[in-house]
Amino acid sequence: MVVFAALLIAGCKQPAENTTVDAGENCTASGGKWVAAHRECEYVSQEWCENAGGTFEECGSACRHDPEAEMCTEQCVMFCKF
Repeated sequence: MVVFAALLIAGCKQPAENTTVDAGENCTASGGKWVAAHRECEYVSQEWCENAGGTFEECGSACRHDPEAEMCTEQCVMFCKF
């Protein structure tokens, strides 16, 4: 009887709040540009990236996802990789 009561009580508890945050939604809400195919958020700060659990890249290539690019603009793209 005690075991049944314990199982019943355990089953009635509220589920823990979901602490998993959708990086894409967070990215766009912060003013960044979400690149879903590569799980990256462009143009966000290092602080935002670290707080979101990502890896910050201060100066990535604008052509980093185009391995066949023969020419690329010489500019840095800040992004956060998840």
